[in-house]
Amino acid sequence: GGQDRSRTTLSSMECYNLASEQWSTKASMSVKRERHAVVAVAHYLYAVAGSDGINDLKSGERYSWEESKWSAIPDLPGNGRWGVAGASLGGYIYIVGGYSARSGGILKEVSRYSPSENTWEKRADMSIGKYASGAAVVNNHLYSVGGYSSGSGKQVEWYDPLSNTWERSVDMSIGRGYFAVVSV
Repeated sequence: GGQDRSRTTLSSMECYNLASEQWSTKASMSVKRERHAVVAVAHYLYAVAGSDGINDLKSGERYSWEESKWSAIPDLPGNGRWGVAGASLGGYIYIVGGYSARSGGILKEVSRYSPSENTWEKRADMSIGKYASGAAVVNNHLYSVGGYSSGSGKQVEWYDPLSNTWERSVDMSIGRGYFAVVSV
């Protein structure tokens, strides 16, 4: 997925092999996607939401490394959205925030997908809507970092899946969007 240099939305997937230091082409997604979330759980890679270059998407699909193919998963609840962040926590996939023209703009929605049950459920909203944020898991908590919002773009908050609540954390020193967040 993503865009090429001419800003055409892509469905293709490439994989880098560390041992051989070579790139290889894998099966393309069934839908062209940009500004979507990609999350790995078990032996699957999930691509969720985004834009096809024209429409906001609520669809998702998963790639099986064993079968070398993509298959559809149920749509996210609500309207399509792009600029979402995603992470895996406790065997679930969390999709955080995003932007939806049909839902009135910047979202604070959080949805959780259960791969074992193949279902989505709504979880507690973040305190502030944001898109193009980063997401990572630290100490069994989901962190939503930065992103574009009505605020400064510096906001950090964390989610406790046991209590289904969000708490504010220390803001970043510089607001940012469309970046990667990694827990090491």
